[in-house]
Amino acid sequence: MPPRTVLTGWARNSNEVTTPKLPPPPLSAVDYGHAGIAGLTGGIAITIDGCTMLLAYKLFELSQLCDGQESSSRYIQMAPSGLPEPAALGIPDHLATEWLSVLTDAFTLYGEVYAELDRQATENPGIVRLPKGADHKVIRRLRKNYALDRARYFIPFATQTNVGLIMSARAWCQTIQQLVSSPLPEAQTCGGLLQCARVC
Repeated sequence: MPPRTVLTGWARNSNEVTTPKLPPPPLSAVDYGHAGIAGLTGGIAITIDGCTMLLAYKLFELSQLCDGQESSSRYIQMAPSGLPEPAALGIPDHLATEWLSVLTDAFTLYGEVYAELDRQATENPGIVRLPKGADHKVIRRLRKNYALDRARYFIPFATQTNVGLIMSARAWCQTIQQLVSSPLPEAQTCGGLLQCARVC
């Protein structure tokens, strides 16, 4: 499944995403000689849902002056169901079964490490550094965060996530140019979706 590009207005609560009434696309008039003007647009917020963790990290690499956030694997438990179809990432058909097997093994390790860390934190709450007087709900959440924070290094980078970025029109244009010229099929798809949305 390719990433979906969503233009959104960000609410203060990151769980509340609203679709704004959009003015004419801010980048649709950017042409040769207009790069300086495009830098004056202020922050344009875009979320990209269903991209891989690898693409999210690639976006931050390409857009080092942006503000942004990827869905945090420190607080969200990932699962094999979050893996895209191999073909969407350019995995050849003859390697798809082996690819899925390796990534499934990684998720098995992730689950085993998480369960062991959760067990240790339950038996020895002191390792979680719980605040004094914390109620059961807070203790459970902090224990989960403790385990996820340490187990997440087994999550395959092919796992789907969401990423939100804020940058100027000029920076978006430069990022899109890098995406569409990338050798990664998913990056090319993402760049194309952004172009179709008339982001640039």
